[in-house]
Amino acid sequence: MPVLSFTDVVKRYGGQTAVDCISFAAGAGETLALIGESGCGKTTTLKMINRLIEPDAGEIDLFGEDIASHSGPELRRRIGYVFQEIGLFPHLSVAENIGITPQLLGWPAERISERVDTLLDMMRLDAKRMRGALPSELSGGQQQRVGIARALAAEPQLILMDEAFGALDPLTRDELRRDFKQVQKDLGLTAILVTHDMTEAVLMADRIVVMKHGRIVQDAPPSTILNAPADAYVAGLLDAPQREIRAFAALKEG
Repeated sequence: MPVLSFTDVVKRYGGQTAVDCISFAAGAGETLALIGESGCGKTTTLKMINRLIEPDAGEIDLFGEDIASHSGPELRRRIGYVFQEIGLFPHLSVAENIGITPQLLGWPAERISERVDTLLDMMRLDAKRMRGALPSELSGGQQQRVGIARALAAEPQLILMDEAFGALDPLTRDELRRDFKQVQKDLGLTAILVTHDMTEAVLMADRIVVMKHGRIVQDAPPSTILNAPADAYVAGLLDAPQREIRAFAALKEG
């Protein structure tokens, strides 16, 4: 049974169809990348998963249950979400930012503290030095690592990532991608990644769903996307240097 599945899902804004009868699924421990040009429907698709946006038709199932049977707040406490704009609370310490959702769920203070230290260690941040720091005292890369730790704090099995690495410099971005993949493997997480960057999709994903005008034009493993793009649009997304993409793919699959 897939962790997440979309079946004939539609979303309209007035007379415009933003997501047009799409179906796909992601299994346990997989990373699925949603990729396409701006306005293709990928972020709308992501936000329907935790009911920040409601679909107009079709069904979205999480762990075999229709998400419509759960309230939006309930879902959002079960699903991690990482934004490009991080959104750490500036007046709260690193530890307080990470511990927000467990606190809302009624976890005891000792368990929250242990979870914070565990996640800071997993994200390669010095817990002793970072726990009491404010977001303004951190670099952009450190803030994004804290943002990922916060998304993982309540032990979700699914994490949504909306251009989560896009605002970082290339070196920091590559380091964080590698570290996140290790954390994902260690925790057995399923991840849904929205990106406009095909190199990132190839590096990070087990399957790539290419979207155009709200429709899926190809849903396949990275190797298939690279070697047999479905059409000229998919081929156009491969304009990033082929040598770099293939090197990343070989590194990941090897």
